[in-house]
Amino acid sequence: MEQQMNRRALLVRGAGALAGASAVAGALGGAARAGALRGLNSTAAVAKRTFTYWYVQASQAQGDWLKKYDFALFDKTHPNMHVDAQLRPNPVIDRLIATALKAGRAPDLIQTPGASYATTYANAGYLLPLDKYIAQHNWKSKILPWALKSGAYKGHYYSVPASYETLVVYYNKSLFKTKGYKIPTNRGELEALCTELAGQGITPFMAGNQEWKPATEWHVSMFLNHYAGPTAIYDALAGKRKWTDPVFVDAIELMASWFQKGWFGGGVDRYFTNRFAPQYADFGAGKAAMDMEGSWGLISMSDYFGAKGHNTNEWDWFPVPPLSSHAPKNLYALATGQTLSINAKAKDPDAVAEYLNWEFSTPERSGQRIADLGDEPYPIHLAPKDFPASTDKRFSRMYSSIGKATAKGTFGYTTWTFWGPKSDVWSYQGMDKVLTKGQSAKAYLSQMQRLMDAERTAKQLPPLIPQGPLK
Repeated sequence: MEQQMNRRALLVRGAGALAGASAVAGALGGAARAGALRGLNSTAAVAKRTFTYWYVQASQAQGDWLKKYDFALFDKTHPNMHVDAQLRPNPVIDRLIATALKAGRAPDLIQTPGASYATTYANAGYLLPLDKYIAQHNWKSKILPWALKSGAYKGHYYSVPASYETLVVYYNKSLFKTKGYKIPTNRGELEALCTELAGQGITPFMAGNQEWKPATEWHVSMFLNHYAGPTAIYDALAGKRKWTDPVFVDAIELMASWFQKGWFGGGVDRYFTNRFAPQYADFGAGKAAMDMEGSWGLISMSDYFGAKGHNTNEWDWFPVPPLSSHAPKNLYALATGQTLSINAKAKDPDAVAEYLNWEFSTPERSGQRIADLGDEPYPIHLAPKDFPASTDKRFSRMYSSIGKATAKGTFGYTTWTFWGPKSDVWSYQGMDKVLTKGQSAKAYLSQMQRLMDAERTAKQLPPLIPQGPLK
């Protein structure tokens, strides 16, 4: 939900700061979002139906925004309810929740980093089925169908998505302009650009996974989608094709070769020790030229460019170009970000559901949130009127592009949304061994096949969206 900035985004922000709390409050003061914030100053002295939620924040400014325009606003607009929001350290929140669930002391509202994680909790009996709330609050009309479907497991819904994501390439626009570089549109152009950059001592892609080991799966998803192509991935996820087929082996070998050339993070050894904030700083300064990352990167970019980044550079983004003839142009891999679930032991699950419904029923708040903080939007239907004039055009262009592509059926599949819980973990843990030459691409994919076969038999794979136009 809005107050839970995407787990990937939280970790990649590093030391970057959002705008000051006063600037955020000022941005929210206009008439454009008056309807969204209506009721903030009302009072009511009634008994409260309270539920607990553990949240994280990327900065004090974001925390201030959440307290005032999410938690307090919900309480004011729902006088008989109260969200007991408790701050937790963002690097360990997932482990804290997992431990608390096992001990029977978890919060009423449960977050996970993605759909494949939620299925693990559902399989253990920790989550309450959401079917009655989906019907009661008509979430099928509020949440994008493909995103809502990602929370289904063994015939029931156990999670709802808090955001949706894609994968793109960010680039230092000022560096490109100074050097006369053009945006690459295919593998040949991209490889030529990387060779040129490396020759000049500029790291082609900032990258590192020291602070977030699953960062490797971002790249796995990129290379599988943009080399093997979405049709091949769909067939493999559906059990109609083997992960050991040459098209997948070639994709993984290509990824490994680019890392071993030093194109990502300056080399394999540095990749495992690189931290996010220094990488972003190098990117803003022009020491790195590009960043293959997800839409959550929108949150961080402006902190490292221009006045905030102590430079005069500008950033922008472009879609990942096709890396083979198997992949189409303007392909956007789809993902849901965080998921939200109700603890099976929640004392008042109806109150938690009411809170979720409020989040999904206020699109103008979602649009304002994007404009103010750069957060990824809920996977809900957003109209142009929901975005204030202050919205960064690079943000709106990204989500507009995703919408146009999915309407045509040009979309791909990310590991943390469409793989099973064990095969998802293997997607990055096993790939790290490929990068260090500890195992071959084929051995890596053979184990992925074994894990996914077992998950398919146990009905632990998330729902699969067929290729074709999406609403």
